[in-house]
Amino acid sequence: MSFLDGFTIIDMASVGPAARATRILADYGMNVIKVSPTSAASGKQIAPIYHAYSGGRGSQRIRVNLKKEAGKEVIYQLAKNSDAIIESYRPGVAKRLGIGYEDLREKNSSLIYCSTSGYGQDGPYSQWAGHDINYLALGGYLASSGTDASGLPALAGATIADSAGGGMHAAISIIAALVNRLKTNDGAYLDVSATDGILNLMSLFIDEYTATGEETKPGNSLLTGQ
Repeated sequence: MSFLDGFTIIDMASVGPAARATRILADYGMNVIKVSPTSAASGKQIAPIYHAYSGGRGSQRIRVNLKKEAGKEVIYQLAKNSDAIIESYRPGVAKRLGIGYEDLREKNSSLIYCSTSGYGQDGPYSQWAGHDINYLALGGYLASSGTDASGLPALAGATIADSAGGGMHAAISIIAALVNRLKTNDGAYLDVSATDGILNLMSLFIDEYTATGEETKPGNSLLTGQ
């Protein structure tokens, strides 16, 4: 499908919700430029296995050293000629690197800038590290989804928080911002939290709790095995 043909997004993430979001956008025709870091002198850079995210189908890849001024200039030039950018750094890191929203808005006032994270860009949890299972736990999904043979919460067989909680919400938010830009020519800053996305997926049970005080648990609901 080529509904988004002609639009370009810069993907600053290698894994997680942002990578899933651009996988969705690429499937609808958006041009994706994936920016990977240059190899570190020490340590190991997280990189997806070759077949992850459909093997980068529909995307281009470049390597940039963001600790060098020349590397930052590459991002500035890309931002000038792109419609959107998505990143998944720990909150505050993009700004320290000189590629935060305010930095890139100076280069392109109509840029859509999407920050993805586990818990949002501010608030008491913003600096917490996390993975899919953490977001599922905090959002209430694990507590309502059954237990394993040892009595512990059963783990989902898919990366629900990264994919549906973060990736899909980020893709929808970016598309909505692009629609608004067609009317106003205004850019936007989007703060997408995977945990917020899980709370959205849990909204039926949250509505029940706020209305009745009834907590959803394994086996006490038609949707949890009653």
